[in-house]
Amino acid sequence: MDVRGVELQVQRAVGPVAERMGLTLLDVELSSEGAGWYLRLYIDKESGVGIDDCARLSEEADGLLDSMDPIPHAYVLEVTSSGEKPLRFAEEYEKYAGKNVLISTYKQVNGLKKHEGRLIGLIEGEVVIEDDNGKQSRIPFELVSKARLAARY
Repeated sequence: MDVRGVELQVQRAVGPVAERMGLTLLDVELSSEGAGWYLRLYIDKESGVGIDDCARLSEEADGLLDSMDPIPHAYVLEVTSSGEKPLRFAEEYEKYAGKNVLISTYKQVNGLKKHEGRLIGLIEGEVVIEDDNGKQSRIPFELVSKARLAARY
């Protein structure tokens, strides 16, 4: 199974449904975890995502995905706010510039292994973030072990 292909297919199908509900479908992630598969839909909206938004989109997407049947095995569908969205690909660091992020590194950078701030982007192989005082930190991309959008830092 082509995981990225399935993710794109789901994004194209569910994105317009989310838009009609006043939501933005930011990302789709299909992953194998333990003995099961999970399909995660990451959503956002200007006034903030609530549990009712997640439940409504989950119900709509579930029916649509059942009719499409893009995944040839059982999976769990999760709809969540963008505050939990992991940054997995280099291009996402540009796409989400201006958003708050939490970044963990394999080893210390500037004396820290946990970094938080507003994402500036990926510049010359380094993730650039800025704190509330306007001070920028540069983290080599190859040292990033985990990164995700943060609802608030």
